Amino acid sequence: MKTTAVRQQFVEPDIPAYFAYAKQFTLCDRYFTDVAGPSTPNHLMLIAADSPFIDNPKPDDQTKISSSLPASLEANGISWSNYGGYAFQYLSGINSKGNLTSDQFKVDASAGKLPSVSWVFAPSQFDEHPPDTGKGQMGNVTVGSQWTVDQINAIVKGGLWSNTAIFITWDDWEDGGTMWTHLRSRPGILLRHNQTTEGRNSGTALGWAAWCWVSTRGKATSRRPSIHTSAS
Repeated sequence: MKTTAVRQQFVEPDIPAYFAYAKQFTLCDRYFTDVAGPSTPNHLMLIAADSPFIDNPKPDDQTKISSSLPASLEANGISWSNYGGYAFQYLSGINSKGNLTSDQFKVDASAGKLPSVSWVFAPSQFDEHPPDTGKGQMGNVTVGSQWTVDQINAIVKGGLWSNTAIFITWDDWEDGGTMWTHLRSRPGILLRHNQTTEGRNSGTALGWAAWCWVSTRGKATSRRPSIHTSAS
């Protein structure tokens, strides 16, 4: 089976764990990205409920966001960690000690020593994004899904499952957004829009249809429209 292509339908033998999670827990069936565009703006929507970008920024962009979820957590004395998320570099006023590697999450979770809130991002070799020249090994959805399973199993091993809420989602349509749904956002609702450097239209409001799985107790399918900022 080929599990590295964009715009490809993946069946249960390709990603058995994701199908099992969807059947056992809550699947958000009308979930959208906030930005009809690339990864970085949507990453920021998840951690800051805002983005100064509508396209992926240039490598030397020094733009910062002063208001974010990590900043709010710190202000209220609540612990947090970022395991491997690159978009945190665009947040100001946060403690850099909260930025850790992706690999550290499994170590901390297995030991039962996670902070109150964690954001976890897969390293490139386990990225489910279609292959991208120059960015190393990535693009195998089967391999990537197993990495996700390993992180969840570490939470169980560390005895944290009973008091942990887990949200699994993707930043845009290329990273698994059409795995469960063929929904389109309603036309005519873009608040901002431009032509991205990658040559495709981009905008904010309801973006690409994506999906989100939530580890609530009991099986459910949520058909209420929601976006990344709903999770944040």
